[in-house]
Amino acid sequence: MTYTEIIGQGFGIIGMLCYIFSFQAKKNYLYFIFQSLGATFFALNFFLIGAYTGFAMNVVNIIRSLLLSKSDRKLWKFLLAEFLCIGSVAGSLALSPETGIHLVFTLITLAAQSFAVFVLWRANGTHIRYNQLFLLSPAWLAYDILNFTPGGIICETSCMISVIVSFVRHGKEGFEK
Repeated sequence: MTYTEIIGQGFGIIGMLCYIFSFQAKKNYLYFIFQSLGATFFALNFFLIGAYTGFAMNVVNIIRSLLLSKSDRKLWKFLLAEFLCIGSVAGSLALSPETGIHLVFTLITLAAQSFAVFVLWRANGTHIRYNQLFLLSPAWLAYDILNFTPGGIICETSCMISVIVSFVRHGKEGFEK
């Protein structure tokens, strides 16, 4: 492992902490701020380890989280986030050498990301957490395993646990709607 990859993995660990804290926030805007910070560190992580589609998806996550951190649910925000999500990954797929199983899991992760934009735009804290627990984290976990990013692997596992803890702490309906 090169020094660049080691530094990239360190950014993944910091991103993991931001994501874990995000699920403990009761207010959606705090959730989105922590998500944006986590995505920033994971973008650096994926870039430095050479997983460019993961980098592209996290750049979109930064923008998406900042767009959605405001409580207004304007349709243009949803459409812009979806367009950026699909466009950035399509562009990075065209430029990357991913094939076979890597390509399959990249596309699964893209589909989960695209669906997540809709769930996040709706701003229902309970639905956001269910989506994370049953769709988004499992898709990213597979992507992280294939690209061997320990921070990402620990992050997605910890995020699923954090969602469960948030349900225990706040109940299933104790979040903003």
